[in-house]
Amino acid sequence: MNCFVAVYKPYGWTSHDVVDRVRKLTGIKKVGHAGTLDPRATGVLIVAIGRDATKRIDTFTDLSKRYEATFSLKAFSETDDSEGPLYPVNIKNVPTKADVDAALQTFVGEQEQIPPRYSSVKVEGLARHKAARSGHKDIALPTRDVTIYSIHMLWFRWPYVAVEISCSKGTYIRSIARDLGHKLGAGGYVYELVRTAVGPYTLEEAYDISKLDTLHEAMCLPE
Repeated sequence: MNCFVAVYKPYGWTSHDVVDRVRKLTGIKKVGHAGTLDPRATGVLIVAIGRDATKRIDTFTDLSKRYEATFSLKAFSETDDSEGPLYPVNIKNVPTKADVDAALQTFVGEQEQIPPRYSSVKVEGLARHKAARSGHKDIALPTRDVTIYSIHMLWFRWPYVAVEISCSKGTYIRSIARDLGHKLGAGGYVYELVRTAVGPYTLEEAYDISKLDTLHEAMCLPE
């Protein structure tokens, strides 16, 4: 077996947990994934199986991503998601639905984004989340160029707002939540996150990795 498979990453699993599971299901050691999902996020993860596939993993890594996310605007988070700890904000003027939607639209387009303090971005050879957990929280993170193709508000019920985001590779949804809070004079962190698509490959095509007993050629994605 030497191909790519779209799997559904369950809540609480790391992307590496999925890779380990695929290795056990296939007996193939050379396995990788095309784009990390945080443990508290769920959704589409493209997995490369076999040496030839892992060499061509950029075919899928470079694809655009689509997410559905719920942001909480009442606090900031050490990790920019619900893993916390949380820091409530004393909000003087609660933003309206129109305020939130207007602020969201300012993210559309090309921009320089600062990754979350706890992320897999490497600084001086060390993953940022490892540096932060070692007490080195003040190491400056380099910005990265990303593109937000669209943001649509799905619903708003203070202090939560749900959005659908289409974006380029390398985009951190946690950074958008954090920066939205700053724009609104409120808080901002990701409460829930689902990756609904990687390029043309959607949740409907993804196999639930936690329920699979085997993987076979018929599950391979067309390239």
